[in-house]
Amino acid sequence: MGLATVGGTFMLAGRPVHALANTPLTSMLRRGLSGRILVLVQLEGGNDGLNTVVPVRNDIYYSSRPNVSIAPGETLALDADHGLHPALTGFRDLFDDGKLAIVNNVGYEDSNLSHFRSTDIWMSGSDENVILETGWLGRYLDEVNPDFVNTEPEEPLAVQVGGSGLIFKGPDVDMGMSVRDLNRFDDFLDSGRFYTLDGLPQTTYGTEMQFLRTTVNSAFRYGAAIQAAAARSTTTASYPEGPLGQGLAAIARLINGQLSTNIYVVTLGGFDTHALQIEEHAALLTNLSAGITAFLSDIVDPTVRENIVLATFSEFGRRIEENGSEGTDHGTSAPMFIIGDRVAGGFYGTEADLANPDPNGNMQYDVDYRQVYATLLEDWLGVEAGISAGVLQRPFDTLPFITPSGVATEPDATPAAMTLRSNYPNPFSERTTLGYSLDRPAHVRMELFDVRGQRVRVLADDTRGPGEHEVTLDGFGLASGTYFVRMQSGDGVVTRKVVKE
Repeated sequence: MGLATVGGTFMLAGRPVHALANTPLTSMLRRGLSGRILVLVQLEGGNDGLNTVVPVRNDIYYSSRPNVSIAPGETLALDADHGLHPALTGFRDLFDDGKLAIVNNVGYEDSNLSHFRSTDIWMSGSDENVILETGWLGRYLDEVNPDFVNTEPEEPLAVQVGGSGLIFKGPDVDMGMSVRDLNRFDDFLDSGRFYTLDGLPQTTYGTEMQFLRTTVNSAFRYGAAIQAAAARSTTTASYPEGPLGQGLAAIARLINGQLSTNIYVVTLGGFDTHALQIEEHAALLTNLSAGITAFLSDIVDPTVRENIVLATFSEFGRRIEENGSEGTDHGTSAPMFIIGDRVAGGFYGTEADLANPDPNGNMQYDVDYRQVYATLLEDWLGVEAGISAGVLQRPFDTLPFITPSGVATEPDATPAAMTLRSNYPNPFSERTTLGYSLDRPAHVRMELFDVRGQRVRVLADDTRGPGEHEVTLDGFGLASGTYFVRMQSGDGVVTRKVVKE
């Protein structure tokens, strides 16, 4: 069934869960460099951006949508020109708290209006006229996991709950694993089994079914790690019914259970609102707002919660004009939401110019969707700009929606009881000095890793008293390139990037 292989896919009727493996570098990136968690929320079907972030003073919007527009007084005001759909109450609270960034008018050149092709574009990170058979996160994972095929995985690096697509597909192997039934996945979290062995008939059929179910239950490669995390945690928030709430509840349970996974994808479908959009869209956005609000409240540890960023995406927006069925048809650009404690809230990008549509009457995008991807890779996950450019096929300008303290290599991201300062000089040729301070006595272990996640040296491994300390890193024998210094004490882990010339 492919369960025991990296490239296999385990399919059950329902919604999929994809999982990718863990390696030393990605463990370091999670626990040391940042502890960062990225949760992507796919709005499947093409979310209507104009009715999500409403241009309340734009006459063209209202004249183009006499039946499906949202009146200014019904919106949740953000500023004088914009209001959120009234269903997004949780999002407005996040915006008021400075934890919600709205990236306006996101799309790509020559937008494709096919659900399937445009979804592939967003998941692969390609141009419209380029077909890639790998996903942007798959390439990222391959980049930081060069020995993936030969590395025995222990815990998943990335988990997809619901949806489908090639977002995690790497250049050499299909790194995904799929379980298409959220109910069975919930059962697995509780019992460690997808299928019960009880109640089978005492026949040849029953014997064969028992064998198959036993095989499925035991062959899930990450079963022990996921079930162990689930056993350490429960969900306490009230999630909305449906696949989004169920999926977010499962993700929260794994995060609270200290699974080392740092990338999750979850899907909410139904956004293809061609007819009778008003009620349908309101129900979808109510579900979205309630689900994310419940998820955030379910992450009880504030240190963990501040290391989570959520980002929404949809394959396209909707047309400026409504259609004859009180709905909207396939369009181009739409806003993306970025949510988290370390998000610099507010608006990014320019509002769509409804007076100057493209030749097909659709909005012309302002922000390339890969700018958002580049920002998440570089400023949140701590990927070097050169690696990010390779993953996304070329460089893209980043956006400042991650606060300076949220950037993975910034000094402000260190635990309060210990501080590891940036080394000086950096870059260095012969040697460099790393200064750190402790608020109380602690055993300190400081290690140097290369970009493959291989430990190169142990720089310190002893007990130090409170106060200021220094460690010298001798560059003799080190090849030029990027390295990571990882410092661990009883108060946590922090990592700094160093560059050898």
